[in-house]
Amino acid sequence: MDLLQAIDPTRICLLRNHTKQEVLNEIIDCGARVGLPYNREELKERIYYREQLMSTGLGLGIGLPHVRMEGMSQPFIIIGIQPDGIIDYEAIDNLPVKIVFMIIVGKEQHRQYLELLAKIVGIVKRSHVIDALLTATTSEEIYQIFVKEAS
Repeated sequence: MDLLQAIDPTRICLLRNHTKQEVLNEIIDCGARVGLPYNREELKERIYYREQLMSTGLGLGIGLPHVRMEGMSQPFIIIGIQPDGIIDYEAIDNLPVKIVFMIIVGKEQHRQYLELLAKIVGIVKRSHVIDALLTATTSEEIYQIFVKEAS
């Protein structure tokens, strides 16, 4: 699974909000604006349910909310960046989450999900990447960081 097939500059949002619920809604709306093939309310319900089970705050300022949904023919990633941090994300290291990767895959795409997750983690564990993402000022600039790092 090629990471760049799942990421697109139109699905990268510079977040305005600072609470987990507001940020998740903002990211879902970002995907809906560009016509991702999901029902907004169903996605919202599934993402919130997943977060109730266990926070997807991985540490290092990264959040990875994810769901598998019927009717998705290919994986999609929506990225949200909040350099000031999301105050109540409940990451495992208790630090504010600043970069959120919402991964949406089809019901039967577990392998693709794991591949995407591994590629994201492989890229963002490099501290220079996190710094670059947090100082980027446009969606295109953020996308180009992934183009450079994924190759």
